[in-house]
Amino acid sequence: MVSNTIALFIPLRMLYLSNYYKLQSDVRFQVHLDTLLIPERTMLSETRACLGLDERSPRSNPHQPSREFLESFLASEDRLANIPEESGALESDGTYTLKGEWIEALEDPKQMNGEAKRSNVVLLYAHGGGHVFCSAKFHRQLVTRMLLEFGPGARAFVMEYRLAPEDPFPAAIHDTYAAYLYLTQPNHEAITLAQDGVKSKHHTTPIDPKDIVLAGDSAGAGVIIAFQLYIRDYVQPVVPELEMPPATVLMSAWTDISTSMPSATNRRSFCYTPSPMGVNPFVKKKEFYAFPK
Repeated sequence: MVSNTIALFIPLRMLYLSNYYKLQSDVRFQVHLDTLLIPERTMLSETRACLGLDERSPRSNPHQPSREFLESFLASEDRLANIPEESGALESDGTYTLKGEWIEALEDPKQMNGEAKRSNVVLLYAHGGGHVFCSAKFHRQLVTRMLLEFGPGARAFVMEYRLAPEDPFPAAIHDTYAAYLYLTQPNHEAITLAQDGVKSKHHTTPIDPKDIVLAGDSAGAGVIIAFQLYIRDYVQPVVPELEMPPATVLMSAWTDISTSMPSATNRRSFCYTPSPMGVNPFVKKKEFYAFPK
């Protein structure tokens, strides 16, 4: 409800940028979840078998997990932690639809002479919203302004990753992985570009990972960080040839839920969310910032 109400004002916010960007909205492709998760499940299967922790085995009751199974979710010394199976809805063929939109920065119409150097940068952007609301449309202005800093030709794929509570962790991380394959390997067997026989909205040329910048704000920044760790620990050991982008842009990243680090207060003027997180904003100011330094 909140997200939909705010979205009504998006066209007004974008009026002054209307000549500076090109939009391709409602981009969709199918994700074959079992195929996407082959590296992850390969990494986990041996560990789970050794520990007897495979929740899909007859010996384990998912409704009454053992202490050992729960403790396996803690990171170990070899950086390999457990990760739950997805619980969101899938189509009958085991796929789901991932949505997003393409935004491209155009040359400044006031200075258009055809001589501006075109940028090859492609952002893979995860929007904020506490993992439960907001959208690519809501963040359109922010992403467009970022692209204009890179120059004409810079593009962004802003993904509509699945949100909680309908699709809890690790759905957003899997969506980011699928979106990254969509950019770098559009013919990967884990994704299908055709949607009702239409491919016109999709790019079909693989993008060099060196041209990609991972970016996100707030909860979306946390998704990007989690995605990078996921690739390092669950995918690259099985698919070592998968190359990651050289740059990441994180804004108000949700990295310290305890708000115990100094940046929770000394950088609060640069953050668009209240600080510290999780504290009632209606309490007295003295109490509001009274937390461990």
